[in-house]
Amino acid sequence: LLTPLLGPREHNILVLHVALHARTDPDRALGWLDTIAQLRGLRSLCLDYTAPLRMQAMVDRLCGDVADWPSAPAACCCATLAGLTMHGCHGVDDQALDLLAQACPQLQQLRIFPDSWREVGDVSAAAIGRLLRRLPRLR
Repeated sequence: LLTPLLGPREHNILVLHVALHARTDPDRALGWLDTIAQLRGLRSLCLDYTAPLRMQAMVDRLCGDVADWPSAPAACCCATLAGLTMHGCHGVDDQALDLLAQACPQLQQLRIFPDSWREVGDVSAAAIGRLLRRLPRLR
């Protein structure tokens, strides 16, 4: 469904807002994340209805295998993302935030709204500190 977005380079998409509806069809949602990862030059991404996907799994899909970094983010949408919003994700924790900070070094705005009544996750003050140090452009 999202594959047509991968058209000619002159039609770069800069801002994308997608309702994943992952609870209804998690495999389709993961496939959409794989397609979104190929959008080079994407500046802002908003993902709605991400539950029950875990934050770390979404970052892995968008940004590739951490073993391939630092070269991998240049080949995916994470290299250019300045804004990222995730609504309803599960498992927002220290490890997921560390991974995100490593994968998306250009972030200026980060908005994470965990699924507040299911699996929120646990974020420490130390992880927030690392996030702020690694992402100096955050406003």
